Amino acid sequence: MGEGGRNSKKGDTYLRQRKLKRDKFIDDEKKNYPFKILCRVMEVSMSGYYAWRKRLRMEPKPRRRNRAKLVRNCYFENRRRYGVRRITASINKDGIKTGKFQVRQLMKEHALVAIRAKKFVPRTTNSKGTTASPNLLKEIKIEECGSTKIIIGDITDIPLQDGSWCYLAIWQDKVTRRIIGWSLAATMTAELVISALQKAQRPGLIKAGAIIHSDRGSQYASTDFRELLRRSGFRQSMSGKGNCYDNAQADAFLFEIQNRTDRRRSICRA
Repeated sequence: MGEGGRNSKKGDTYLRQRKLKRDKFIDDEKKNYPFKILCRVMEVSMSGYYAWRKRLRMEPKPRRRNRAKLVRNCYFENRRRYGVRRITASINKDGIKTGKFQVRQLMKEHALVAIRAKKFVPRTTNSKGTTASPNLLKEIKIEECGSTKIIIGDITDIPLQDGSWCYLAIWQDKVTRRIIGWSLAATMTAELVISALQKAQRPGLIKAGAIIHSDRGSQYASTDFRELLRRSGFRQSMSGKGNCYDNAQADAFLFEIQNRTDRRRSICRA
């Protein structure tokens, strides 16, 4: 189809596409070229093209409409975080057999695109005016330690429905990865991390002699927090300056919480 100076590269590109795109190409170009030649060049039968046109005019079948509704509901209920794989798994879990190909088609038809999480980069806090404790994790082999021996902590911010913020502090067993203590507060003070650690102490999830590891935040360097560690027989450990990877496990957990929290649909204050 090079007559009249027209470029055939456009048609060559569509020849390498799926049949649905070739049908669309024929529909777009039939005003410019003879219909029979277009079908022959695109390797599409005329009856196949007319069948495609008929399907475009048809109303979606009830079953497909229901599937589309399920996909949309699952997508928005999960704050636009779910993609093809997770939506398919969620619908199948409810006892409705659905394939990834159909979910992908329906998402494309309804312009549903999952929000992708930003690449996780571990980070730490370097607070001026505080004295950092040594990094005790350098001296031990983590794989040789049992549970309750190493506890790591971190803090993150969480948006609230009224536009304000609260702060979440957690303590996590480094070996089992279990969250053993947590606390929420409107301010990021030493009491936030103290309260979270005390919740872990009550059921006996931390034993005397355990290493309590964190970044260099002022909350962890406060007099009240260190006094709690001394009374409980715990050993304090802090990440080195600019080295946050010892604490990255807890940081990654909080990062996942932030990704699941849509800032336009904030959680309510407890």
